[in-house]
Amino acid sequence: MEAQIDNIRNDGEGIKRITISLNTSITPNPGQYIMISFPDSPDKKHAFSIVEHKEQVVELCIQEKGNFTQRLCSAKIGTTIHVFGPFGRFSIRKEDEEIIMVAGGIGITPLFNMLANHDAKEKVKLFYSTKSPMHVALRKELENLKNCSISYNFTSDGKRLTVENMLPYIRNIKKASYYICGPEKMMEDLRKQLEQNGADPDKIYSEEF
Repeated sequence: MEAQIDNIRNDGEGIKRITISLNTSITPNPGQYIMISFPDSPDKKHAFSIVEHKEQVVELCIQEKGNFTQRLCSAKIGTTIHVFGPFGRFSIRKEDEEIIMVAGGIGITPLFNMLANHDAKEKVKLFYSTKSPMHVALRKELENLKNCSISYNFTSDGKRLTVENMLPYIRNIKKASYYICGPEKMMEDLRKQLEQNGADPDKIYSEEF
């Protein structure tokens, strides 16, 4: 479908918040993403998680990394783009009881959307790792959420987020459900550590960023 860029604003170091108007309404599930291409290169599609959505307006939070995202983040207001989707099955399961979320960098975007649309039985525990406090995306929106508690980890302090750091906050590691989104290496390491500590492999869900 055709769409236009309505607004671009800063949201953290090297991160932009982009508002897009669609020519057709969509009904995404929390945690889903859309694909975007430019009219002059329709085969070059890139995926971006939906942060907020209302009828024909979609908001994204994008890290400027690579030629495509730099072009998108520096586009003029009114620029026409092509949007496909929504896609994806990275969503909270209804049967989940204890929910642990882990975000690395811009991987916070689908997790935020899931949290913003989730009626929690109990507070979700969110672990969010970024380079520094300036690299936190959606900070104001996250801290306004009432259904989660957040622990930040900053790698510029020489600290790497590990399951050992998380264990004191997990009530039942075997029964909890885990949603992880971030760099591939981070997700692989955390999955391995969770399984070594007794987490159910079938309750570890991830989406690569």
